Amino acid sequence: MPYDSHNQHHEELLMNIWMRLRPDRKLEARKTAQWVVIGFQGKDPATDFRGAGFLGLFNLYSWVSKSEARNAFSIA
Repeated sequence: MPYDSHNQHHEELLMNIWMRLRPDRKLEARKTAQWVVIGFQGKDPATDFRGAGFLGLFNLYSWVSKSEARNAFSIA
């Protein structure tokens, strides 16, 4: 299933990725250069899921939900 920015569930998972990795920083907008800080290629993180679709989003969300991932991110 492709990533769909009009699907509320997809968008909620995406926003949760930000909140789990950067709980100290409020996201300024849905499309912002802030996404680059956590590893996305540009202002719109949806474009990074073109190949992997919802499965890619879900896998990333599952990984950042673990404390090991947050620790790895803070070290990087």
